[in-house]
Amino acid sequence: MISFVGNFPPPVHGQSAATLRFRDALVDAGLRVQAIDTGEGSAGLGGKLRRLLRLTLSPFRMAWQPARLAYISVNAGSGIWVTIVQALACRLTGKQMVCHHHSSRYIREYDRRFALFAAVAGEDALHLANCDAMAEDLKARYPRIGRAMGYGNAGFVDPRLRALPGHGDSREITLGHMSNLTLSKGLGRTIDLLRLARREGLPVRLLIAGPCAEPEARKVLEDAQREFPDALTYLGPVYDTAKIEFFASTDIFVFPTRYANEAGPIVNLEALAAGAPVISSAQCCIASTLEGGGGVALDQSLDFAPHALPFVRRFAGARREMSEAARRRFDELLAEQQQVEHRLIELFRSAVTGEAVA
Repeated sequence: MISFVGNFPPPVHGQSAATLRFRDALVDAGLRVQAIDTGEGSAGLGGKLRRLLRLTLSPFRMAWQPARLAYISVNAGSGIWVTIVQALACRLTGKQMVCHHHSSRYIREYDRRFALFAAVAGEDALHLANCDAMAEDLKARYPRIGRAMGYGNAGFVDPRLRALPGHGDSREITLGHMSNLTLSKGLGRTIDLLRLARREGLPVRLLIAGPCAEPEARKVLEDAQREFPDALTYLGPVYDTAKIEFFASTDIFVFPTRYANEAGPIVNLEALAAGAPVISSAQCCIASTLEGGGGVALDQSLDFAPHALPFVRRFAGARREMSEAARRRFDELLAEQQQVEHRLIELFRSAVTGEAVA
């Protein structure tokens, strides 16, 4: 049995989606997984209290489970204290550990709490990062981490996106932005790009999806809706088929994030699968994700809209070629992840039969 700890949806975000789909991959491979959900389960105060209770109980549930191997979805920020206790519970009960990282916050800057976690987990723990570069940065920043490997998120993308028809030769260009809408995720900078593109005479419109996660973002969005009544459409939160339709309507996906935890956002991969090249930020794994035709990752010190506009202009003259290049890049990333996932499943299988995770 595998003790599998992480926050599952709802709510849906990159970490919860990755946790759910990796659990499913292990189950599909015939492994017995005992899940310990530390997610909120619902919005509002009730969800926050539920998550607090689940996090508090998780180390005790892990210690109680008769598993040889534990998978831990690592928390960032103050949540790292819970992850430290989870790792301690594993060490005290002799469980091997696989620690999955979804945040770049503690890689960009040294964090003593994370250093303590690395020490508690021990050098035998296997650390999974969103890309090879992130794995190397983890080991360089925290010498107590003995083993780390890149494990991307392409395999967590809905396969229906890859089956969407390619982009045609329409003159109009639809920019798309989807996230839990905040200023740090790039809502304002995306609207700035729309404003500049239309000022330059480009036939651009903007499609926005996701819940407004802060009052400041809601105000920016409402102001933009009044400014661009015919060029900006806000869909609200989208899931399942509505999410597929969002990407089917998006020509270029815009994600100029400066969110502190951003590592390897699944939403960029979803766009590539749908044939939409991406304009994003050069943070953690994003640059390596978009290389080779996937799009462009701009340095966060740059004024975003003026530096993103040339990509939009280029797309206007080569939309079919750039759309096909985006999908080719996704296929490359998917093949890489599938190879790593096959190796991981075999490692997990060996561990639950009493062998060390090599």
